[in-house]
Order: sequence, then structure tokens, then C-alpha cells
Amino acid sequence: MVVLAACGGGTGQTGAESTGSATPDQGAAPTASPTASPTAMTGPAPTDSSTYLPRPEPELTLPATRLGTLERVSGVVGAGVEHNCRLLTPDRGGNALLLLVENPRVVPGTRVTVEGYRQEGVATTCQQGVPFTVLKVSDISPATPTN
Repeated sequence: MVVLAACGGGTGQTGAESTGSATPDQGAAPTASPTASPTAMTGPAPTDSSTYLPRPEPELTLPATRLGTLERVSGVVGAGVEHNCRLLTPDRGGNALLLLVENPRVVPGTRVTVEGYRQEGVATTCQQGVPFTVLKVSDISPATPTN
């Protein structure tokens, strides 16, 4: 949304062509009265200098990358080389998945089934694994040791 506002008498003249001799720092009164005064505002008290300006509506942004295909993957969670990086080694084989999830139960040494999507080409600080945004975690259990 774009809002434009202007002050003046509506003569079509710019400030340099105006016949008035007052400059903005001389405190000249506007030639047209405003439709609402600042004292007529309702709501909380002003907290910053932009109170009397319209607030822009936030713009909708699209994800940087398109969401991938929804997948369900089971495997064992392991620790990455960096702190708080969790890698899922899929039971079916393939590349390790870097789990992007905020779940305190998904820790190294657990077997999990996760649903989510891959985010190829996304930079992370974990340095390993394909980033995998987790939408749902299920079937959390301790991993069974392999002999």
C-alpha cells in the first residue's frame, strides 16, 4: 500500500514558486486545515516520532526457496561436527539429513520418524548433511545398538 500526502493551497505551484514568503523553519501555518488533529487520536499514547505518520502494512514475502516434496524418513539421529547440529542417518540409506527442528527429544542416539522437506542449497553453520525442515516428529525411541 502506498500513501501520498501533501500540504498546500492546491494551486499546483511548488514551494519555490509559491507566493508565500514563509519558510518551513519560520513556523508558517498551513493554508488548509487538517481533517483530524493529533489530540483527537484514540488508543495508546505515542511512543516514537513516527506516531503521526501512517504505518506501512507488512509486505508478504515468498520463501527464498520453494518448499520441497513432503517426505517421511526414519533413522537414527547423530551429532554433527558443530554444536547443536543433529544429523539423521536414514534407514533406507542415502545422504545424511541435517534436522532443522526445535524438539528437545530429538537428540543423538534416538531413533525417529520425521516428516518434512529437503531444502537444497540452503547455507547452514553445520557444514554437513542436506538441510531438512521437520514439520512433524513421531516414533521417538532409543536407538538399538548394532553388533
